[in-house]
Amino acid sequence: PSKGLQAAVAGLIAPADSELDKAKKIYKAVQALDNTDFSRAKGASELKQLNLKVAKRAEDTWTQKSGSSQDIALLYLAMARAAGLTAYDFKAVNRDSGSFSPGYMDFDQLDDDIIVLSIGGKEIVVDPGEKMCPFQTVHWKHSGVMGVRQSAAGQSVSSSPAQDYRTNTLLRTGDVTLDEHGAVTGIFRINMTGQEALRWRQAALENDLDEVKKSFDRWLDPMVPDGVEARIDHFVGMDDPDSTLMAVVKAKGTLGMATPKRMMLPGFFFETRMHHPFVDQEKRQQAVDMQYGEVVTDQVAYHLPAGLVVEGAPQDAQIPWAQHANFVTKAASSSGQVTIARSFARGFSILKPEEYKDLRGFYQKIAVSDQQQLVLTNSPETKGN
Repeated sequence: PSKGLQAAVAGLIAPADSELDKAKKIYKAVQALDNTDFSRAKGASELKQLNLKVAKRAEDTWTQKSGSSQDIALLYLAMARAAGLTAYDFKAVNRDSGSFSPGYMDFDQLDDDIIVLSIGGKEIVVDPGEKMCPFQTVHWKHSGVMGVRQSAAGQSVSSSPAQDYRTNTLLRTGDVTLDEHGAVTGIFRINMTGQEALRWRQAALENDLDEVKKSFDRWLDPMVPDGVEARIDHFVGMDDPDSTLMAVVKAKGTLGMATPKRMMLPGFFFETRMHHPFVDQEKRQQAVDMQYGEVVTDQVAYHLPAGLVVEGAPQDAQIPWAQHANFVTKAASSSGQVTIARSFARGFSILKPEEYKDLRGFYQKIAVSDQQQLVLTNSPETKGN
């Protein structure tokens, strides 16, 4: 750390701050810089006009308030050390594009830098070079990967920690109002934390909001049933990486199939058209990479028209896969309403080929469950009339 960086850090932290508070304040400061991997790097002529030069040191990145993902990650490392924190560099492979071979002795195979902090006897891994990535969160492409890291004992080949599946959540809740002909209107709130929220926030850095909304609508399209159109109305929390990202979605169309006596609707609104992976593939010779573990929870309330009651709904069920995943469904009905919940938790991101048989069997059971229907029929009072 240079004297300039020591002075900058002194302006960010207070003597009474804990080590964790210091780490967070510095992280917030470097995350606020212009990350040129998500915006635009300045050319030589532009740097000259601004009386700037190509950044060669961490202090240059801080002075110019911009830099590449690597520049910003290494700036964080230098500023953490200037604050008296124990911090190490971890040069990792981008799991989205390659894998690390320790026998191939070339550092060019190492793509990105993440930072390891030692605080209170525990190691914390942060990813300051990933714009909009919350403190103590790592982009999935940097999790569970091998690379070369620094430590108190020197440099060594090591693996970065795997993702905690509980930090990556997708919660889809909504109300669907149904008329006697099967026409529906609905409003949904899709809440995202972890990797899904990071993906959309980074997309918003590289595209205007209208383009992000179009991409989001395309992402939604295979989730909703045939005959229903879902469009995002607005985002909440797009600019705050430490908050839950929420998308407010409006839907309308025709749902299910009606006969003179019954109306049959998809039991699980968001899963009717979803393609379940691995169901059609009998064997596999390579490892399965699911990117990251996650928890996906749905809770949809159907508001029924007068005269219709629930004849049949998806069965309450639990499909466990010990130490790997869990699947739960529940349905509850009351006068004029039925609420159907579905929860899917997957704790793993990578599986060996020898585990594929169990993986396929688990997803086959889910695929069967997701085809259940919600069946409505005329109430006894309506029949009597």
